[in-house]
This record gives sequence, C-alpha cells and structure tokens, in this order.
Amino acid sequence: MNQIGIFDITYKRHKGSKSSIKANPKREAKAKMRNAVLEALRHNNLTGKQIAELLQVPFNAISGRFSELKALRLIGGTGERFEGSEILRLRRGV
Repeated sequence: MNQIGIFDITYKRHKGSKSSIKANPKREAKAKMRNAVLEALRHNNLTGKQIAELLQVPFNAISGRFSELKALRLIGGTGERFEGSEILRLRRGV
C-alpha cells in the first residue's frame, strides 16, 4: 500500500477531492488513535465496537484506524465474532 493510502484509506474512492482531503483528520491525530488501538489490544482481544467504547469515541471515528492497522499487518481478526462484530487481535511480534 502506498503512503497516501496509509494516511487516507479512502483515497482511491475520492481521488484527491479537496473537500475529502480537508475532512480527513491530521496525520498526528490518526497516529495517536492507531497507537491507542494497539495499546487496547495489548491487554485483550476486542471488537471494534468494544475498542471505540473503551476509547470513548464513536465507532465511525475510529473504524478507519482498524483498516489502516490491518493494512500495516499490525492487527488481524481472530476468526471469531462477538455480537456480530469481528474480534481483533495484535499480530505476533507487535
């Protein structure tokens, strides 16, 4: 995945639209949230909904970080589901 794709997982869809770029959170904020997700998963396997609740953010505000972390191969699914949601885990060596 290219660097733009890591920072804006929807880049292929909006193709650099000025309004989409402006709406995209800053890199630092995304990095902070990715780190918070990783920290949450260091202690337990959790669903995205559980992580959002734990971090006190709306699910739609954090779901892109899950996609980014999966693309970076830092997290993955356990193959199990809880209340209809995929259970996420840290990948080995993270």
